[in-house]
Amino acid sequence: MIQLVQDKYPHAGLSAAETAAAMKLPDGSCVTVGTAEPDVQQPIGMAIDDQNRVCVVEAYEFLLRAERNKG
Repeated sequence: MIQLVQDKYPHAGLSAAETAAAMKLPDGSCVTVGTAEPDVQQPIGMAIDDQNRVCVVEAYEFLLRAERNKG
């Protein structure tokens, strides 16, 4: 059986606002939180269209292992 190892992130556990405040940005740049948990859960991908709309793909069963040849 494969043992999953949790990724290590230096800012894990911070709120969205705290994370934005911790970001290092070039002069003149800024960060705005558009959404965060619990509105978005288990995101696995995102895209920004030509009108700056963000689409987020969520996978609520991501990392749940299915039996062999099932799922």
